Amino acid sequence: MQQKLESEAVELADNFFLDDLKNLTQMKAGSMRIGANELTFTSWLLPHVKAFKQKYPDVRIKIENVTAANVREVLSSGAIDFAVLSSPVDVDDGKEHYRLSMRYVNQFQDIPVCGSEFFKIADEPQNLRDLIDLPMVSMPEGTSTRNFYNTFFDNNNLIFRPDIEVSSVDQSTRAIKESLGIGFIPEKVAESGIREGSLRKIDLKEKIPVRYNCILTVYNNPPSIAARTFIEGFQDLRPLL
Repeated sequence: MQQKLESEAVELADNFFLDDLKNLTQMKAGSMRIGANELTFTSWLLPHVKAFKQKYPDVRIKIENVTAANVREVLSSGAIDFAVLSSPVDVDDGKEHYRLSMRYVNQFQDIPVCGSEFFKIADEPQNLRDLIDLPMVSMPEGTSTRNFYNTFFDNNNLIFRPDIEVSSVDQSTRAIKESLGIGFIPEKVAESGIREGSLRKIDLKEKIPVRYNCILTVYNNPPSIAARTFIEGFQDLRPLL
């Protein structure tokens, strides 16, 4: 009798496991934990999460803030399944176990812009060197945006020294509109300000490289079934470097 009960209990447990597995694979259960910064969340991630949630309403989704400085640590800890950050991101810290895998899912272009007190410099093309004596607004050290412009200026034999540091693209845009300095923001973010006349684009002679939104995962923390389904929905637009 006892053996029969034990056998029935094992069979019942197996059935529950199979049902749970079936629900997960059919996306009728499960969760997806995402790390993102303010730029990638508003400019790319949000509409795709909305579409995914509409398709798989039973999947629970959690989104938390990460930066280029802490993304490896947060991913490796298992706190999130994947992160979405803008390039550049350092994928190799010399430790194979913690190496990041990166999928380029969207490209965007930054442009230099200014507020009304600096509109005069937007009347004619400018060299990057012409801008370094003007006050600048940028993101703080440790962010992918700051890393990008540190490198861009360095490649042009200049040093990037912003006068005002802010913690989000929205704050940067507002500061530039108030003429606290000039700055570099995504073209799509600048469009409404340019259209309403609170911003003007500066015609820069040097070409600003294209940037990418990237999905990042780490070897020691495989994404959940729901997260893998989300990630695999995007083609890798990896540039030829």
